[in-house]
Amino acid sequence: MPVIACKPRRKMTALASARRRIQQLGPYQSLALMLLPIVLVEPLKIVALVVAGGGHWLTGTGIMIAAYAVSLVFVERLFKVVKSRLMTMNWFANMWTRFTAMRDTTWRRLRALSAKRLRPSPRRTAFQSGVGRAVARQPHNQTMDVISASFCFRNVSVLAISSFRATMSGWSSV
Repeated sequence: MPVIACKPRRKMTALASARRRIQQLGPYQSLALMLLPIVLVEPLKIVALVVAGGGHWLTGTGIMIAAYAVSLVFVERLFKVVKSRLMTMNWFANMWTRFTAMRDTTWRRLRALSAKRLRPSPRRTAFQSGVGRAVARQPHNQTMDVISASFCFRNVSVLAISSFRATMSGWSSV
């Protein structure tokens, strides 16, 4: 009988071996592991606020964005790995079920609300069909309301930033 040459198995990557070890943990160890990144990142967010309050607002904002990104990505990946273990605890499974039901209900209501608001107005449909162009050209236009609201928001934010800068420059001279 001829001997069939087998390819040697590839060596497991560091992430794959870490994932296997994490999946072998018990439910309470998995819960403790989920709390670890939260305990490490939350103080970093407070440090970012202190740095921003000390006058280095760009650095503080960068630290805050990085902390949120690391927290979101790391905790999300970790939760995908340990979710099956966490769901073996009845109290966690009940809380997760309630949370997902509430989240789904909220999303459904928001979608229904946005669908109601995005429904075309009779003026817009009359304009698109070519009938009633005079009705469609009335002075009140929803698009212009959105544009003017965005300009208004932009001007308010520019005023807020300039007043914040003036306040900060006044504090630094004291």
